[in-house]
Amino acid sequence: PQQPALECYETAVFNEIGCLWDVTGNQPQQPTLECYETAVFDDNGCFWDVFGNQPIEPSTACYETAVFNDFTCSWEVSGEQPEQPSLDCGQTASFNSITCSWEVLGAPITLNILSVPELEFAPESASLSVSTTENDFSIEWSINGVPLSTSNVFDYTFETEGEYIVVADFTSAGGCSISDTLFIMLEPYASSLFVPNCFTPNFDGLNDFFTVKAENLASFEMIIFNRWGEQLFQTKSIQPGWKGFSEIGYSYPDGNYFYVIKAKGKDSQMYERSGSVTLIR
Repeated sequence: PQQPALECYETAVFNEIGCLWDVTGNQPQQPTLECYETAVFDDNGCFWDVFGNQPIEPSTACYETAVFNDFTCSWEVSGEQPEQPSLDCGQTASFNSITCSWEVLGAPITLNILSVPELEFAPESASLSVSTTENDFSIEWSINGVPLSTSNVFDYTFETEGEYIVVADFTSAGGCSISDTLFIMLEPYASSLFVPNCFTPNFDGLNDFFTVKAENLASFEMIIFNRWGEQLFQTKSIQPGWKGFSEIGYSYPDGNYFYVIKAKGKDSQMYERSGSVTLIR
């Protein structure tokens, strides 16, 4: 009998007992394949040809990693960009892919409320302004939640004692908004006035002026007379007081002189005092 056609991996031997051709041999086992590969048996070379390439790994950011998933036959990218840091008003941030970190640019805008004078007692007036690193800005003032002014410098009279919350809402020319808060606790004024009964203008640095001792006065006026009622001195300032000399340097003699004082305390207390003071050199 004619030998049968054989595959490349088969052999045939004639069996004289059975009077037939015995064909033996098995196709080589297909190799294990990756998910992206296929195999085709090459009858000429009598082996399996394997085709297919792993998908190219995708480009990843500095903070990402790529792992090939054999089940889905694809690359899985994981990792998140670091969170942008908190920025102050006036700052910007850009991500540096080389150092894989955020770079913060710009100096923070500073804002501080200034009060001139610094307040302790009421009633009292103050000039409110802000100290800031910006030159071009707008501002809105509010006190205890009530909007009051949009001027850069804000003059305000604190009429009564108590707590005041001063807020300056600031917007830069670039649209950056911040605010500052000043807490003020005011106590009521307690005025006082004491008039001494003598002074010694002898240039020894001790008690050389007839000076009223007072606290928290809103207004003050003092006039000095001699015994004949002639006006010798007048002032609206407590300091330095009367030095016992005329304006041209005449030294008034020892003796008693008379004063009239009118004053008003910041607590609305009125003072009207008159009496004598002894000049002793």
